[in-house]
Amino acid sequence: MNWEEAKAIVNEGKTVFFHHRAKVVPVNKDTTFQDLQWNYFGALELTWADIVNGKYSIA
Repeated sequence: MNWEEAKAIVNEGKTVFFHHRAKVVPVNKDTTFQDLQWNYFGALELTWADIVNGKYSIA
């Protein structure tokens, strides 16, 4: 699914998985951009474009 679809599911209170750089990480309503950078990818390995153009799946 794309970012718009994932965002709608997350806004319903559900969790989705974000697929990026051979990692699959959970994203929920409380997840921030900084959480993804600091906890999973690193400051230079994730951009807003990666999030908007990324792939997602339902948890």
